[in-house]
Amino acid sequence: MRSDSKKKIKVCHGDRCRDYGGQALAAELKSVGLDSEAGECQSLCPHSPVVHLNEKFIPKASIDEIIEQL
Repeated sequence: MRSDSKKKIKVCHGDRCRDYGGQALAAELKSVGLDSEAGECQSLCPHSPVVHLNEKFIPKASIDEIIEQL
């Protein structure tokens, strides 16, 4: 699976998102061939981990949900 250069995936690496799996999610994305960037905290902590995919936020993100929305 290749990353679409037009799709920008940012995984929040703020304290809470990191504690609730943000970094693990970024590693999982990399393991399936998708590039992601470390995103800044967007104060969506109750919805951790949060992913910003283009112009949309994905709360309580999972690898399956991210792939589905690509």
